Amino acid sequence: GILSLGSGNDFSRALGIPVEPGAAARTLLEGDARRIDVARVGSAVYGCVAGVGFDSVVNRYANERVRYVSGSPAYTWAILRCIGPYRPQRLELRSDGRNFSGEIMFAVVGNTTSYGGGLKITPRARPDDGLLDVCIVPAMGKFELLRWVPRAYSGAHLKHPRILYFQARKITLASPSRLELFGDGEFLQELPATIEVVPRALRVVVPKRE
Repeated sequence: GILSLGSGNDFSRALGIPVEPGAAARTLLEGDARRIDVARVGSAVYGCVAGVGFDSVVNRYANERVRYVSGSPAYTWAILRCIGPYRPQRLELRSDGRNFSGEIMFAVVGNTTSYGGGLKITPRARPDDGLLDVCIVPAMGKFELLRWVPRAYSGAHLKHPRILYFQARKITLASPSRLELFGDGEFLQELPATIEVVPRALRVVVPKRE
């Protein structure tokens, strides 16, 4: 079972598990078991979303330098602090879904819909479909990025004509630059990295279906 003690609690929300501790505890006692996928990177796994590029810069800043707020406000503050000096980075992506080569603001690979306390960056992701959802935000002006980021809280960022979105089971990321991959808010490794779905790998207790 899961008790929501994290900063964003996106994993709990994705599974319909209450954030409030008392309700979450009742779910542990009264809920139903469900098998879900996880994403594997080397010897590590994550449940929600991993990202590279501006995404990982924001994660590192939020983890190391934002002290007095958590969840969505912490990530919003980190975005505003990091956007100024950030420069697009080159990414080479290979997958069984499609390939990509070019400069990006960031790219993410999601097993569930959201991260950062509700940012629905991979809104079509499902944790039990045997697939990972890839969202690539190509190089663009910083003001354009800041205009579009808020739309990700509803998943409307996918309407941007240049944002790429697809599904795959295995994704390999590489870059000539030194880029870090963060998953569920934690550092995983530097690129190159291979991410693959592990279907039905985790058994969790979720609320009973009505």
